[in-house]
Amino acid sequence: MKLMDKASFRYTFIIIVLCGMQVSRLGFGCGGLSGIYNAPLSHEDGCSIIKEVFNRGVTFFDTSDLYGHKHDNEIMVGKVTYFPIIN
Repeated sequence: MKLMDKASFRYTFIIIVLCGMQVSRLGFGCGGLSGIYNAPLSHEDGCSIIKEVFNRGVTFFDTSDLYGHKHDNEIMVGKVTYFPIIN
């Protein structure tokens, strides 16, 4: 099976009513990055995967305090998606 390139695939987005945030309908589960299903990845490897998924249009990331050690998933997602506020 050949993966579709970004230009040929369009994500749909939904709005989370309670907070008004718009996210992709397709989400990425981060449990596999920090060892819940397998050996944990390094932050560098996990961040590169998250960055690739984000660059392909996914903006909804499933993280949980049950995944990984010391909030690894939240830290990796934060490193990749951090956008400084420019005044």
